[in-house]
Amino acid sequence: MVVPYTDRAIKLIDSARGQEAVSGVLKVLGAIIGARDGGLARFILEQNNLQTLNTYDVLSGKTYDVTVNLESVVQRAALEAQELGHNFVGSEHLLLACLKLMPDAVPLDYSTARITLQGLLNLPASIDNTTGKGPTLTEFKQLDIKQGKKVVTVGFKKIDLIDAGDIQTVGAELWAAAEFAAEANCRLVVSFRGVRAISSAFVGRLVVFNRKARTLGVPLSFCHIPPEVTHTLNSMMKR
Repeated sequence: MVVPYTDRAIKLIDSARGQEAVSGVLKVLGAIIGARDGGLARFILEQNNLQTLNTYDVLSGKTYDVTVNLESVVQRAALEAQELGHNFVGSEHLLLACLKLMPDAVPLDYSTARITLQGLLNLPASIDNTTGKGPTLTEFKQLDIKQGKKVVTVGFKKIDLIDAGDIQTVGAELWAAAEFAAEANCRLVVSFRGVRAISSAFVGRLVVFNRKARTLGVPLSFCHIPPEVTHTLNSMMKR
């Protein structure tokens, strides 16, 4: 089975080819940490308190295994994606491959990283755990949902998307909105009108949401993005 690589993963691999480190693992890790848009890989590191990790920390003082070349990392990343049931290879799979092939590369073990990723990707498809059904348009607590003939529009009720509890609820509701749009065979448009601040944790949820929509075959677009959050959003959502 051939698994396609996301644009971000391809950029990271290309960047790794220019690293001087002998080990393919260190090349890829250096590319992930040095990239402005490291995607879910960077988010996994941040979730495990490694947000201050820099390229020097990774590339210095390590024992190089010359048998683990860049191609080994790329192939292992594809295997990680397949084992997780994903139909793409992203930065998160490259990170898992690195940790699997070279456990002491960074102070984060493979199992913990994989659990972190699964926790991010296994957001509940519904916030209604009693009926097993997704919320109706009137049951969303954090989102304003409007359905047209061919478009489902999503807006945010709060102007600051920073609180951890709010972000968890928003993530679940976005997840449900994607499934709602898929069932209605509609395009999904997310409007940031009125939003003035977002956290990195919220952006991580958006990355997962973007992939959820892609998996469901739902066309997704963002609009009315205020200047103060444009850079943060663009740097994480690029593919």
